Amino acid sequence: MNKFKPNIQNNYCMLRYDAIKKSVHKVIIHLIKNARGTAVTFKPVQLARKAGLPVSPAICSVIRYYLENELGLPYISKNGHGYRYIINKYQHPDLWNSAKNS
Repeated sequence: MNKFKPNIQNNYCMLRYDAIKKSVHKVIIHLIKNARGTAVTFKPVQLARKAGLPVSPAICSVIRYYLENELGLPYISKNGHGYRYIINKYQHPDLWNSAKNS
């Protein structure tokens, strides 16, 4: 069982932005906490899978919106397989330190 799965219905049309945001933030904190180096790269699809959310274009677009507009993460590459984002220790020290210290 996935420990990041939010307490919401399986119908992705019924998902609320707040629930998606909270579950994705928990996954990002978990990725940073378990990082062995100084950077973490990921795609919205990977975050959705780890968060227990349905992997659909609508959910991935909401995750992209959260990453770009609320966390301020620019994507580092875009290809036919989607967008890839990076969080590293030096560009995002507040997020990195709060995750490592929690």
